[in-house]
Amino acid sequence: MCSPDDQLILALLQGGNAEQRRAIDLINARYQAGVSATARRWFPGLSPTDLAECWEEAVGDLVCRAAYGQVHGRQPLWALLSWLLRCRCTDAFRRRAGGVSAVTGEPVCPATDGPLAGLLGSDLFELVCEAIRDLPDRQRQVWSVKMQLGFNASSREIAHAIWALDGERLMPEVVRHAVDEGEKRIREYLRRKGYDL
Repeated sequence: MCSPDDQLILALLQGGNAEQRRAIDLINARYQAGVSATARRWFPGLSPTDLAECWEEAVGDLVCRAAYGQVHGRQPLWALLSWLLRCRCTDAFRRRAGGVSAVTGEPVCPATDGPLAGLLGSDLFELVCEAIRDLPDRQRQVWSVKMQLGFNASSREIAHAIWALDGERLMPEVVRHAVDEGEKRIREYLRRKGYDL
């Protein structure tokens, strides 16, 4: 549940430009240092400039979500900001040429980044997205978040992101099961399309 400060920020985000600027100032004062420090531990290879840009994008995402009524106050703002910042940091790493691990900052081979990771960058990527859209609800929810966080995201990280997004708490075991079952269905979908992985 949101703290009184979070409720004030959410109320300001629903206001005009002046109120939104005040909300952004409060968000930066209250959350930037702590959430960014956590992101620095997740992404040690990210430069301070890139991290600052990712923070600005994450706050912008929060403002847009609030404007469209997608922030309901069922979870603390730090949790949602942590998830948004992690997604933006992951995107920053994905944009880098040569492939760099979002966790270690070391060069990686994309094909070794987890189940079905070799599909990224190939013509099969769209088929994987189609397969995810056809999954049962829980598996689709988990795999959609997994695609945003990266294939190497742990079950605990996926559960945390789902909590930040939807306010729904899932046990990592439930997430792991949905990942495993979803992967089986994705592979079966690809087999039906003529790809044997």
